[in-house]
Amino acid sequence: MLKNIHKYENMSDKEFVESLTTEPIDNKLFEYFIYEKCRKLLYYISANFNNSNYIGSVLGEFYEFISDNDWRVLKSWNNKNDCSLNKYLTSCAINYFSKKSNEEKKRCSHEFIPTDPEFINILEHFTAEEEYETQPVWEAYNMLEERERIVLRLLVIEKKSMKVAAPIIWKYIKSKKSFEETSEKNIQSTISVVKSRAILSLTKKLEELKKHFT
Repeated sequence: MLKNIHKYENMSDKEFVESLTTEPIDNKLFEYFIYEKCRKLLYYISANFNNSNYIGSVLGEFYEFISDNDWRVLKSWNNKNDCSLNKYLTSCAINYFSKKSNEEKKRCSHEFIPTDPEFINILEHFTAEEEYETQPVWEAYNMLEERERIVLRLLVIEKKSMKVAAPIIWKYIKSKKSFEETSEKNIQSTISVVKSRAILSLTKKLEELKKHFT
């Protein structure tokens, strides 16, 4: 392994790009590239866009970033103006994660506001025994994804506390980190976003049903 590390240390940026974008990809080389060449960048992204000092929290998103469209980001680097691969990736990654963060903030600020306030009142009193009295809500609820139904049932219908509901909800959230490995702040933030999206999604489903029956 030490010999491989030494070999990778002497590779040029061009060799890295060619090796990482040509099948079959050397897994040890890829690990070296991520954990050594991109370590500082990953710490920066994790701290500034995920409020974490754990680089594993952004590894999945970073992999999507560099591998998207057949490794387009890596293949687009051509050493123009003597720009190093590290400097190029840093610029591209910060732009990518900044845009993604801004879009998320925008959604949280504007898109997740229910358009029908009465709907929330109906939902809060909704139970299985009342399905015939609140049939449109019941139908809209069953049209949601399982994760959305779980979040709404636990937090809105049953009014469970975040502390009680979080371990259950987390099983339905796609995350590289387990519940135990994730900070309480990140768990609450993630679940709050999922809840807001679920409310918006359910509101839209209800509106669609209302249009259908009117």
